[in-house]
Amino acid sequence: MLLLFLTRAEAQTATATVISPDGVNLRAGPGTTHPVLAVLPFGTTVTVIGAPTTDNWVPVVHQGITGYILGDYLALQAPLGGTGGPGPAPTPRADVVT
Repeated sequence: MLLLFLTRAEAQTATATVISPDGVNLRAGPGTTHPVLAVLPFGTTVTVIGAPTTDNWVPVVHQGITGYILGDYLALQAPLGGTGGPGPAPTPRADVVT
């Protein structure tokens, strides 16, 4: 399980990449009871806009759509404009799409 721990500044400028080979659901709220807004394929980059919830739902924006993705299916990348360069290539996971 990947847990994302971000400072407020990092959360406002970080990106993350979908690491589930089956893609992941972008949901309207933090949980599986919320409607699916979009299905994002493996390798999709999203902008992280806040800290994860206590159960690891990460608020993100993708192509103007704001929603939540379970952090288990994301790999955090370097903050936008950071000097660390891109992170490692995402590794596919064989999990059920949440």
